[in-house]
Amino acid sequence: HEEAMSPIKRNLFMSALSAVLAACASLPTGQNSATSQDTPPGDLSVSRVLVTEGLQKLQAHRYDDASRIFNAGLKFAPDNAQIHFLNGLTYHLLYQRGDDAAKGLAATGYEMALNIEPAHYPAAMQLGRLAYEPKRYAKAVEAFRPATDIEPASGEAYLGLAMAAYHARDLATA
Repeated sequence: HEEAMSPIKRNLFMSALSAVLAACASLPTGQNSATSQDTPPGDLSVSRVLVTEGLQKLQAHRYDDASRIFNAGLKFAPDNAQIHFLNGLTYHLLYQRGDDAAKGLAATGYEMALNIEPAHYPAAMQLGRLAYEPKRYAKAVEAFRPATDIEPASGEAYLGLAMAAYHARDLATA
């Protein structure tokens, strides 16, 4: 049966949906792309198809299937920050569902996205949320801080930073 989404899960899912357009747009098209010089055109279309299929599985709450699909997509586009982000998001949702082992994989996905694309705001935000959820507030402060640098006008990033700092008793930052 279908359960109502918690606000945290809704935020995670909305982050994934907002990344959909960026994910498809960021996959190289074969023109003016460093990645496309090294990647055969067939691999690029396969990546796009896999991203679309993975997002459909996410929407249907079939996280294990989405994870397998995003991992396959990474074989075709290992330097794609959006696929790493979506893979991390999928592991994050598995972690929220009770799979404690998925937490580290979620962090790795977000970190890989940020390594490839340092200004990847959704990955920075989700890394902060991933640390905040189990009450690792000091780590959440450090994770949210880059999000405020990436998107200085984002109230969401500053709210995450302030909440984590408050709970970490870092009142100067809060």
